[in-house]
Formats: sequence, C-alpha cells, structure tokens
Amino acid sequence: MDDTFTPYEKGLKEFRQKLGDQHERLQTFLNYEHRLSANVQQARDYGDTPALSAERNQIVDQLNALALETVKTSFNEMCGLERQNSVLTMPLVVLPSWAVLFFNLVVVIILAPILRPLVSTWLPCIPSIASALSLAIILLMLFHLAWRSFNPIIKASGGTVKVSLIAVPIQVLASLADALHPWPLLDSALWIFAIAISLMVGVLGMSPLSPFPPPREEPPIVQGFSVQFLDRTGMTIAFSPGDLVELGPDEQVRVHAETLGKAIPLCTWSATNGRLQSAEGCSILYSAPFHEVYDFLEVQAQPPCRTQSAYASLHIRIVSGD
Repeated sequence: MDDTFTPYEKGLKEFRQKLGDQHERLQTFLNYEHRLSANVQQARDYGDTPALSAERNQIVDQLNALALETVKTSFNEMCGLERQNSVLTMPLVVLPSWAVLFFNLVVVIILAPILRPLVSTWLPCIPSIASALSLAIILLMLFHLAWRSFNPIIKASGGTVKVSLIAVPIQVLASLADALHPWPLLDSALWIFAIAISLMVGVLGMSPLSPFPPPREEPPIVQGFSVQFLDRTGMTIAFSPGDLVELGPDEQVRVHAETLGKAIPLCTWSATNGRLQSAEGCSILYSAPFHEVYDFLEVQAQPPCRTQSAYASLHIRIVSGD
C-alpha cells in the first residue's frame, strides 16, 4: 500500500537504474540509499518525528546534488515530487569535487590582493600575503555557511543585482554560488569543516602564534636625549648618547630618547641604581639614587615587530648640594 514515503522508494529505484552498476559514484549512492531507506522504515514503524524529517530532508538534498551531477536530473523529479517540494533548495549547478576545490582556490587568490592593504594595517607583524590569504579563506567559509542557510530565500527573490553598470540576474549569481558550494557535505559536516579551517588559518596567518617571520624592519636610531629637570623649573637640556648628566640626590628628571625612523619605537628603559616610572612615548621618569655616586641609564629602542634593536645610554653622576 502506498504512503507518503513511497515516492522516495520509487525515486531510489529509478536513480539506481539510471546510474547503472559500473558508475564511479555508485558507492556514494548506495550509502545515501541505505540511510534514506532506514529513515523511511523507522518513520513507518514508529511514526515520523521532527528529527527523522530533518534527517530525511538532509539525505534528499544530498541525493539531489548527486543526481544532478551524475544523471543530470534531480532526485525530486525521479520521485515525482517536483511540484510538491520546492526546487529552490536544490543547487542550480553542481560541479565535481575537484572543480569545486579549484574554483574556491581561485576565489581565495583573487580576494587576497584586495584584502592585503587592510590586513597589513591591522597585522603589521605578520607577512601581509599570509594574513590576506587567511582572511580570504575565513570570509569564504562564512559565505558557504550563509549560502547553505539562505540560498532558497535568495533564489526565490528573483530580480537583478546592479554590478557597476551591468544588471546581473540573481539566478546567474545563484548559479555561481552553487557551483562554488560543497554540496556533498552535510550541514553538520560543513559547520565542523568551516570552523576547523577558520581556526587553523586564523592561528597560522592572523595570530601571534603564526610561524611566518615578520616583515623586515629598519632599526631605529637613538640620536640623543632630552632631559627635563623637573626640580629646576622644568628646564630641558639636550644630551648625546654616552654623555654625563649631573643630578642631585633623589632628583627627578624626565628623559626622552630622540629617535630617527618612520615608526614610533618601543622603548625599554633600565637603570643600575635609580628608580624608574613609565611615561608616554619613548620617555621615562628617572629618580636619582640617594646613597650612590654614579648610575647608568640605558634605553633599548625597537621597531613595532621587535625584529631590530638599538641601544643608547647616559651616565649619571650624583652631586651633593653641600
């Protein structure tokens, strides 16, 4: 006796006949056939459920993609369901897996140069080509997830999209998107694959853990120091690296390293005896020691990615006011 599941059995039988016994995708079909038959049998024996229905729709989508690829007709048509089930959920174009991979790589290669100026500003310490390729892959994964969810709505909208001065039919764009999409992957597999790939390329090309060496940087040059005597009405005196500065015990000064170079350097200060407090830019607040006679103040200047270093220092002599 026929029931609502009989068309699926009819479609499987017709699909098997059209596919033949020697087709290279026969094993894939047999896998889908077994899963759909088991689903239908369970629904007949124990009643249909939302979970069974969702699984069945997923298997039918896979059979539709396989049928369009192999026998050039949809599984829905072979089931006689083309008028009952919207064909908008089926891909308009299905390419072999190797072709899908190839065209996705082409998209990534096209996107990377477009994204390169953006990522070179965001991530200056990672080679821009690596970060641009990583971002392109992540955006492509997001596109595939969105297309799997929203493609029926987009296909149903019809109309055209204006690209520059050309009006492109939405169906043409939908066909291109379908051709790029990995339809053989189930929804859950697509999500797992997209998340795994995005995390991997994000770590490799867009994080501090990236194995790629940073771009070559010009070393900064410390050409001198400006010392502001805070306890002497704020007067400022310029010194060259290696000069001697005389300070009173516990006197505080603001020392700024004058550097050459396009980038603002990262400065690390150290003193043998005096106390240091951080200040803005390549500056430091230095307090002379109270019980010492000499001190040594040194700065290490590095470009933003810390690939080069420049050192300069001042000699400090503590002079008593007596």
